[in-house]
Amino acid sequence: MTRFCLIFFVLSMLAPAVYSSESYEVTEDNINIRSDATVQSLSLGTLKKGDRIEGLLKRFEWVNVNYPGELTCFVSSEFVKKVSRTKGRVVASKLNIRLKPSLDSPVIGNFVQGQIITINGFEGPWYQVCGVLPVKGWVNEKFLKKIADIPVKEEDRFDLASFMPLLRQPNMKNKEIVHQNIISHGENIVYDLENYLGDEPKYSIYSIIYIFSALAKDNNELLSHFFSRIDLTPVKVSSIYLDVLQNVLKPSKEVKPYYHMALQKDLSREEVINAKNYLYRIYKEKNGDL
Repeated sequence: MTRFCLIFFVLSMLAPAVYSSESYEVTEDNINIRSDATVQSLSLGTLKKGDRIEGLLKRFEWVNVNYPGELTCFVSSEFVKKVSRTKGRVVASKLNIRLKPSLDSPVIGNFVQGQIITINGFEGPWYQVCGVLPVKGWVNEKFLKKIADIPVKEEDRFDLASFMPLLRQPNMKNKEIVHQNIISHGENIVYDLENYLGDEPKYSIYSIIYIFSALAKDNNELLSHFFSRIDLTPVKVSSIYLDVLQNVLKPSKEVKPYYHMALQKDLSREEVINAKNYLYRIYKEKNGDL
């Protein structure tokens, strides 16, 4: 039985996750949202009957979704200096965010040094906080029903998938109208575009960098999101976020083509972290803490 579970786990990790982009309704109460696409993985929380969710990816019988609402998680209080009753400043260079108040609990994200966080409570030496959003989890499709038609106003419909072939064209100037159309849908389009970061050709990635940069201008929440994603993603994807942050923060020196460097396999994880810390110092000098 153990061997079977191990084989299933390995196969599930190797299985390609395909883009789903379908809407579902939950058919039973207390349905787990899990940290991975297996019944053995940790539950992030539960859904109730009638909840509606958007499927992002699909792996076998599991659907990847954004965790609805704010996910309660924990950080070690040892590395947080309280600045008020409900606020704390991160004093570690990188502070792990965990699902449970334990060193054995999975890490789902990180806060960076100097970041101000909201403290909602504590359990022993752990502060209860809200994690980096969006947190994604997996739901078994046997508890979901596809929604054929969700009432959506026609003017609110936006089919990002139909725009992706246009973004794959090499000439950036010829894509200006496409860029502006996507940007006009606001910051929520960021989370849809992030689903494409791993496999898209370089021309569409440069378009996404442009779109992210435009949306993040004067938007501290998006900047915080981009900073947080750097520690959670492979070097090539991290380099995309570095280019975006560099475009927005406009450092006076040490400007580097991070995505190009990653494509040439000339960018290490250590260089990514150093670049993130450098850009964060620039942000603090201009705006204070995130």
